[in-house]
Parts: sequence; structure tokens; C-alpha cells
Amino acid sequence: MIKKTVTKMASVVLIAVAIFSGCGKNAKEQTEITKDSIAAKVNDVEITLEEASFYAYMEQANYEAYYVASGVEIDWSYETTDDDGNTVTIEDLVKEESMEIIYRQILFEDLAEEYGITLDEEDLEGVATDVSDFFTDSDDELLEKIGASKELVEKVYKSVALYKKVCEKILSDNPISVSYDDAKQAYCIVAVIDSEITSQEATAQKIVERMEGGETITYLADVYGLETSEGNIGKGDMDNALEDLCLSLSTGEFGYCEVDGYYYVVYCTNDYDEEATEYVYEDMVSEAEAAVITSMYEELLKDATIKEYADVLATITFSESIFTLEDVTEDTEE
Repeated sequence: MIKKTVTKMASVVLIAVAIFSGCGKNAKEQTEITKDSIAAKVNDVEITLEEASFYAYMEQANYEAYYVASGVEIDWSYETTDDDGNTVTIEDLVKEESMEIIYRQILFEDLAEEYGITLDEEDLEGVATDVSDFFTDSDDELLEKIGASKELVEKVYKSVALYKKVCEKILSDNPISVSYDDAKQAYCIVAVIDSEITSQEATAQKIVERMEGGETITYLADVYGLETSEGNIGKGDMDNALEDLCLSLSTGEFGYCEVDGYYYVVYCTNDYDEEATEYVYEDMVSEAEAAVITSMYEELLKDATIKEYADVLATITFSESIFTLEDVTEDTEE
């Protein structure tokens, strides 16, 4: 268990969506770069280096905490390609992602004014609690890394709270429709008859006949030396005859099909896994809601002017990790 935590700021990460790559980037000549230097502008709203750093290092911390918990350390200098085919580092992508979070919140603040949405007393009490928890629960190394003032953290949490209220308004005006039928998950056991077995279809038929006589698919898979797998399957998972067969069977039923030269014998353990269906349903709802919010953001971007100052943003680097595998080792030893 990693003791170093980011706690409440996970909400900021949840706001992040697909990386926006359409920002104009203009260099800005400065003799000295300080925390008050302007890192970017959204219309007339200026974003300081301190604010940009806060969001970037929070993203770094969350990514590192997640991957370190899985036993992997991130090489921030690793090169990949962005949506436009440009060669960039993982650090570049995450920094760009963190900047988009800020842009999104600023543009939604304009919507808040248009909708007449403000933070009430209860909202402000929640912000105060979140700010206090942030400084209490966050790791000292993280706090030193981000170097953010209490005023800035309060500003961030207020922005997040307002953003959420605007999102609620948008979603109430644009209700989504997701069906449990579309989310339905069946649980099946599948035995694979590969091309190395002669008379594949005859083998599948024979297995089905023996299952009709009461023998189990797992026993027969052992008899015929077949590999088996089991798990949930829903609409769109495979888009082929195997998916169709799995979803057409009722609990306790079985059958076989052919896909790309392989024959599959399927036994349906549960034709409606309620827990898995609920999980997929909630995920589909979240995706649908995110699509509505992203669509609104993209509309706002069309009339927005965004400028980034490369020399200022270049001072934000992930060269020093916040979470490492050593943290896992230390916590395990303790």
C-alpha cells in the first residue's frame, strides 16, 4: 500500500478527457520567469506558471501513483506520437492534458455566469473541507513539488466545484438514454477447437452431443485437450458469431459456432450477470455523459482564443519523480 496519496485532487483527474491539440502556441519573451509569469491565456483570462504547475504536477502524481501501484515506473522522456502524428514525449502529453483541464474549467466558468450558477454556502463549506484535507493528507514531497499556496488551492477547488455544477446543468438540459439491454452481460465458458484438430466441426458436434448426455464442458475440454476460457461478454465485445452465440443462450444452454477457422463450444453459466451488467451500465452512462460535456466544450472552443507561452511552460518538467517503486518497497517493509 502506498502511503503517499493525492486524495481529494483525484476529482481534477476525473475531469480530464481526450487531449486537445488545437491550441495556438506563441512564444513570449521574458527576461525572468517566476511563478507569476503567464503560462497561457484563454480569451482574456491569464493562467500563471504557479497555476499551470499545480495542475501538471497533480497529473504527474496521479499517473505515477497509479502505475507505481502496478509495479511500473513511468519514463516521462519516452517518445510517442500525438493525434496529429507529431513526435512527443509522455511528459508533453500529460502536460497538455493538464492544461486542457484548466481551459475547460475557465470556459465553463463563462457558462456558469450565463446560466446564473454560483457557489452557495454549502459548496464553499465543501471547498474549505477539501482544501484542509488536501494539505493534511497529501505527502510532504508532493506539497514541496507543487509549491502551491493555500490561495491557489482554494481557487482550484472553487473552479472544480463550479465546473461540476455547470456539468450538472448541461446534463439536465441534455438527458442521455442508456438501456440495460445494451449493457447486458452474460457469463460463459468457451472451449476452443483450433485448426490443428482434424474434423473440427465433427469434434464440436460430438462435444455438444456428450454435453446433452450430462458431461460438462470443462471435463470434455480435458478429454479432447482443448483450451478453455470463461468470463463476461456483452454487445459489441467481439462483433462476431461467437458473441451472437453467447448472448443467445439461456442459463444452462450450450452450442457451437465457427469464427475465422476456429470452432468454439460455448456453455452459458449465467445469461444475465446482474453485477457485471450494472457495472457496464454505469460505465456506459459515464461515457455518454462525458460525450455530452465534451461536445459542449468543443463548441465553446470554436469561439475561444487560447495562447500558450512555450518558454514558460517549458520550466515545468517531470524529471524528478514524485512516486517511485522505492515507495512501494519502503511501505512493504514497514
